[in-house]
Amino acid sequence: MMQLKQGMFLASAPGGTTLSNMAPPLAKTWLVVKPDYLEEAVSAFSNTNIRITCDGRPYLGSALGSQKYTEEFVNSKVKQWITEVQNLSNIAKSQPHAAFTAFTHGLEVNWSYISHTIPNISNLLRPLENAILFRFPAVYYWLSTPKQLHEKITDTSRKIGRSRNP
Repeated sequence: MMQLKQGMFLASAPGGTTLSNMAPPLAKTWLVVKPDYLEEAVSAFSNTNIRITCDGRPYLGSALGSQKYTEEFVNSKVKQWITEVQNLSNIAKSQPHAAFTAFTHGLEVNWSYISHTIPNISNLLRPLENAILFRFPAVYYWLSTPKQLHEKITDTSRKIGRSRNP
């Protein structure tokens, strides 16, 4: 039988929760397992409302699961961010400071978080990088070179564990 671990911290559980009475809300609970364990998990949790998948699920704003699922998740986020870049490009024509603020405090924070939580996705972020460089020309005022933007998008490991507002 496989060993299962519950993904809840006791400190963040509702008041009065102890280890003996801690249980997740089963109707909202998803169990992500490797394909080899799918049948065993289905039989082990057949009498519960726990949903089981071997593909993946969103988790805390990121993705948890198979490589295919995480790539689909990142690609959908990139499409959304490209639309936001296009909107910011239109705003930058009349209000460049507002566009810059939205870019650095909104859009950049989103892709930075995803790049911290999902490994090896720099190639999936390339369309976003191209959209910023070619559809949002105001970025040239804020970054000295396209290489600097590439490093900003793909190499965020230097920020891991540090506050964005030192």
